[in-house]
Amino acid sequence: IDNGLYTDTIYNKFGGNWKGMQVEARKKTREEILWWVYGVATKTVGSPFPMFSRAAHVRPFDSMVKPGAKLTISMTVDPVANGGRAWAMQWQAVNPLGEKFIIREFPQKGEFVEGYGVVEEWALQGGKNSMLGRRGPAQEAWSCGFGDWAKHIRRIEDDLAAALNVKELAISQRIMDSRSGNTESLARGGGKTLIECMDEEGLHFDSAGNDSPFAGSNKRTSVGEQIIKGDLVYDQEQAVYDPDTQIMRFNGKTPKLFIADTCANTIDAFLNYPGADAGNSAWDDWIDCTRYWLISDPVYEDPTKQGWRGGGSFGTQGDNDYGDDN
Repeated sequence: IDNGLYTDTIYNKFGGNWKGMQVEARKKTREEILWWVYGVATKTVGSPFPMFSRAAHVRPFDSMVKPGAKLTISMTVDPVANGGRAWAMQWQAVNPLGEKFIIREFPQKGEFVEGYGVVEEWALQGGKNSMLGRRGPAQEAWSCGFGDWAKHIRRIEDDLAAALNVKELAISQRIMDSRSGNTESLARGGGKTLIECMDEEGLHFDSAGNDSPFAGSNKRTSVGEQIIKGDLVYDQEQAVYDPDTQIMRFNGKTPKLFIADTCANTIDAFLNYPGADAGNSAWDDWIDCTRYWLISDPVYEDPTKQGWRGGGSFGTQGDNDYGDDN
């Protein structure tokens, strides 16, 4: 009856089975419960990543980055050519099983950064177009030059090396947004691109889309989104949600892509990014960093067999087999 009213399941005397729903709900994630029981959506309508969920794709940082973990590590950056705004940076890894992990981001929500303070949200709901969101405080002006960005990168990589118990973090490849990276900077009198300026800081970046696979495609964004979408797929019918750990356990097909629980901005982007066709959104940067990496076709590089890859060095972290903590 369409009378403008609705009845919660618990009060529905015409067919509600609240006790049965409570039992069934234990097998579902928080996002599924909010939608299934209460009709509350937690994802952007038309999201290009409909299978993404915290239970299925988010794992503790310590289960990914730990002493002895065999990982081939990459880094991607989506900078701002004209300076001022924060650069979005991501560190990613591949293990011998071909599983892919986003292990670190910068700026990272809740992190204290010397000279800046505590990092707040990168993107917020609302704005003129609610689907696109609006910039959060973390996207506002940062008083950083190229040397400052380089120091942040090295500090984070020192922290990752310590977590892996290695002396120095070996980076297989660094990738920068091709448009911003090849724009001449005004910070050093012009005439040099951002990639060249970072070269002077001792950090070499490849240009995404030009020096990476799929070069020349005029559909790089849609290709990247499709790769992300494919790496998130798993067998939903056979997967079992563990309400105690709030983690999905997989049987059959498993996802290839996971995100560390400390990467709050990236997780938020996967939940809210509306897709390239919707226009420029406040969450674009983290999805861009992810697709630059995946379009480059990252693989685990055996330290006994691998050779040189642009932007990185010889060597892969770890001497022991990667633990199956996913």
